[in-house]
Amino acid sequence: MGVPELLFPLTGEQRAVARRVAEVGAGTMLEEAAARNSAALRHAVLAALGDEQLSEGSTRMRDDLRSCVGPAGAADFIEQVARRHVGA
Repeated sequence: MGVPELLFPLTGEQRAVARRVAEVGAGTMLEEAAARNSAALRHAVLAALGDEQLSEGSTRMRDDLRSCVGPAGAADFIEQVARRHVGA
């Protein structure tokens, strides 16, 4: 949606996604202390919303995700690859 993300990953997969979101500049990972303290969490939210770089990064990520072909396009791609291998 073009809004900076604050991430508090709990599992390995979530950590990988959170790291990537941070790498592309669309969000930041919260430390456990900040995630469990309402004043620190409020500060982190306000800081993220006021961060121009995070805003730009989240807008780029939104635009990139919206440009994807979606499930129908993915299915078409898989079918094209399968046809090439079956016809080989």
